[in-house]
Amino acid sequence: MQRIRTFIKSQSGLSLFFIFLCGLLSYAIYIPWLGIYGDDWQYFYVYHLLGAGEYGNFVLADRPFSAWVYWLFTPMFGEHYAGYQILLFFLRIGTAYAFWWVVQLVWKNHPRQCLWLAILFAIYPTFLQQPLPLEYVLHFTIFILFLVSLGWMIFSIRYPHKYWFYTIPALFFSAGMFSIEYFVGMEFARPFLIWKLLKERDGKVKWTEVLKGWAPYAILLTGFYYWRIFIYSFQKYQPVLLNDLNDKPLKTIIEMVWRVFQDLVTVLFRVWSLAFNTIDSFPAIFLQAAIILLGSALVFWLLRVLFKKSPENAHPGSQGWGIQAVIAGLILLLTAGIPFWITGIPLWLQFPWDRTSLPFIPGACLVVVGLVDIIIDVKFRNVVLAGLVGLSFGIHYLNNINYIQEWQTAKDLMWQLTWRAPVIKPGTVLLTDGIPLLYYGDNTLSPAINWTYAPELHQAQIPYRLFDLNIRQDTPEFANLGRGLKINHLYRSFDFRGSTDQLLVVSLKEGSCLRIYGEGQTVAAGTSDRLKDALYLSNLSLIEPAVSGQAKPPSVTGEEPAHGWCYYFEKADLARQTGDWEQVVRLADEVAGLNLQSKDGSEYMPYIEGYGRSDLWDKAKSFSESALQDELNKPQICGLWQRLAHESTMGEPEQSEITKIIDQLKCQAGG
Repeated sequence: MQRIRTFIKSQSGLSLFFIFLCGLLSYAIYIPWLGIYGDDWQYFYVYHLLGAGEYGNFVLADRPFSAWVYWLFTPMFGEHYAGYQILLFFLRIGTAYAFWWVVQLVWKNHPRQCLWLAILFAIYPTFLQQPLPLEYVLHFTIFILFLVSLGWMIFSIRYPHKYWFYTIPALFFSAGMFSIEYFVGMEFARPFLIWKLLKERDGKVKWTEVLKGWAPYAILLTGFYYWRIFIYSFQKYQPVLLNDLNDKPLKTIIEMVWRVFQDLVTVLFRVWSLAFNTIDSFPAIFLQAAIILLGSALVFWLLRVLFKKSPENAHPGSQGWGIQAVIAGLILLLTAGIPFWITGIPLWLQFPWDRTSLPFIPGACLVVVGLVDIIIDVKFRNVVLAGLVGLSFGIHYLNNINYIQEWQTAKDLMWQLTWRAPVIKPGTVLLTDGIPLLYYGDNTLSPAINWTYAPELHQAQIPYRLFDLNIRQDTPEFANLGRGLKINHLYRSFDFRGSTDQLLVVSLKEGSCLRIYGEGQTVAAGTSDRLKDALYLSNLSLIEPAVSGQAKPPSVTGEEPAHGWCYYFEKADLARQTGDWEQVVRLADEVAGLNLQSKDGSEYMPYIEGYGRSDLWDKAKSFSESALQDELNKPQICGLWQRLAHESTMGEPEQSEITKIIDQLKCQAGG
């Protein structure tokens, strides 16, 4: 216990805490409000559906040797999604610790600079998909193994009498490249590290010695490329650079040099501009500024406390470290990009292509900290680095707020679907056009829908599938829609079999409630032409009222939200479908009593029709006036009134009253 206490109070112990604290403020404090995003729905649902053993088939299409990571971790946390968020947080911090360990081995006389590198590495703000733990538990596990491999390789060169004792584990950890290819480019940086270590050990270095030291790793790397190119082949991304070099070499070289330059500028400099993006709310802007300023102040104070007894240049050979760091960083950056530049995979600062920045982070940290060491006066280095960490805090705050808000929107849509469609017949296709969410697509929402409507299902064939025409319009199933067409879709472990005879058109518009349209219904303004063209296939009889309790989204979505406008709209639209006008009127009266209002005037349609068919014309008129505040709704509202007048069986006085209301709503001309 005494040794533990001594370590905790030591500079190393305090440094470990410092790195952990920065990660805590960047990621962990937001975990209670985060949800499930992107491909995590698929990873999570496959465990629920078929168990951990299914991951072998699930990843077979792109990374067949990655299943072991999910076999290892998913039995630990099961269907407790927060556990995976916590796991990824510790993996990310563990990666920072591993990086800190490696740079200390390389520059053992530079503890201050090594800590700067580790802190920045832990929260470097190019990679912003931390809220997707199940997808990225693989990436960070392999990242740690790569860094540990570097550390054992350093031992093998520093202690040549135990060369194979250290080299065999180093090769074993390096073999993680077969699980995921993200970090394989950095393997080409090993010879440069070997050269530096041999130079320190022997003074003079021959390149033959460098190649000899790299040989075991080069053989393993060659084996990887042979497997990837000639055995497993390029399953998803093709080597477009090699093809282009063959067709138009000069143009391709010029474009590639420009691409490399742009990517380096992005990860080194452009990334910091993300801190100046803001949420359109004064309290949020104020909080963001406070996080940046207070975070910078905290980091500056901790750095002063940690190194108050250690002058900046207390260690021999401290001068010139920055130049070494910049050179090493540029080598790492240029090698890290190889897999992405060859295959043409982009590197952006937005979802989903911020993920490709992961292997660039070590090199970026070395260049940034090295430049600070070279350019900034010794008195102000802590200020600059604390400022960069503060900016990172601000970027991660904005990022997490975006994820939290989108999770709330996604949960609302899932609940709206169950309110509108308590039961959907198995085998149903849900067809939409444009999902107003950044972190979700039809592949990722389909597992949520199946989990909602078939929670007890445990087989590969799933009964429901959402398709987004925005990305599917050119696929064979949807290029030429018509009646009686089979729609069979196999994606990873999920097999769906349906047809266009069992289809629902679902409209998901930002700022509006979820809408399910049936054949012949009038659609809201702004509905896409592709959905309008598919409307004749939509069969509302696939929706059934709940008999023994309606479907509910998975428990991870939390409790049912408070009943606002969209709850009453979905229930009223369901009642309108079944012709239960008494229920529509009851809901309309509740909406009026609660003074609920909609931003989308077309959502008043069920209430207007319900009041109209119940001969409550004044109330129908009042709701119509609310709807007509947006002129775009006039064709729908006026068309409804004219249909009510045409279908009415009332006598002349009542017909005159309807006609009078139509005139007052100015529906006669152009309505």
